[in-house]
Amino acid sequence: MNRQQNVLDKSMSLHDIKDKMQLQFAEQQADFISNNLETLIDNTYRVAPVRKADHPYTLDRTDVRNLTPNIPPLEKHWEEAIFRKWKEVEDGLDPLIPFRKVMSYQVMLRETNKNSGWGELDLLGATAENIPVAIELKIKPSEYLLRAIVEVLAYGVAIRKAWSGIDGCSLCSQWASVVGKIDSLVDLPLAVVAPASYWQVVLSGSPKRIRFQTPQPVRQSIKKLLEKMYYVNYPLTFVEINAEQQMNKGGLPVIINAVIKDMPIPTGSSK
Repeated sequence: MNRQQNVLDKSMSLHDIKDKMQLQFAEQQADFISNNLETLIDNTYRVAPVRKADHPYTLDRTDVRNLTPNIPPLEKHWEEAIFRKWKEVEDGLDPLIPFRKVMSYQVMLRETNKNSGWGELDLLGATAENIPVAIELKIKPSEYLLRAIVEVLAYGVAIRKAWSGIDGCSLCSQWASVVGKIDSLVDLPLAVVAPASYWQVVLSGSPKRIRFQTPQPVRQSIKKLLEKMYYVNYPLTFVEINAEQQMNKGGLPVIINAVIKDMPIPTGSSK
């Protein structure tokens, strides 16, 4: 059955666009976002919510969630495992991965339920220089790569707005007291993080089409989008999490390491 392409408009914000991503039309949608990126970022900045001073952002976690084991593990199990692995040490982190520690998870961005479409940032990290890193976690290949990119970019824009102190709240001052002071926020790094099983599907090199695999023309368009994001100060990194086959006694993945995930594009492939 042919699906109709969702209409994207230059007046939209990224947090609305993310819900309109379609793998069948991902090439056209990625090109649209890339060609109108600065406008879409401005739209997103304008509507992004900022939490009030009496509703601070959750920048650190001292509690430990005891989750009911699930086979295979759910996204919340991966969140907890990633947080526990890198909340204090860099053990197993590829040196090129922007975040050097994970500060928190499920960081609520919206102030009220009126801020529809704005939910929780999966993970919040920090660089070696204490710059915030917005991290989007995906475990199901049905959650398209382009959607993950647009989603984490929208969250990055929301963090930048909250950082500025607009609407009466400054994430900058809260961050300085919890994480550490930084001189300025120029680049706001982003990361799409996923277990190896996710990348094996969405970035499969199989010449035979498999379900949820990102087609080669789409990868070209995504590459162009990532280049433009870099130049407008939202550099994005793909990160692959490797874990043991068996869960621990609490049902959490036992993480081995995290490495940079490249997006292979065959030589000679062109749009």
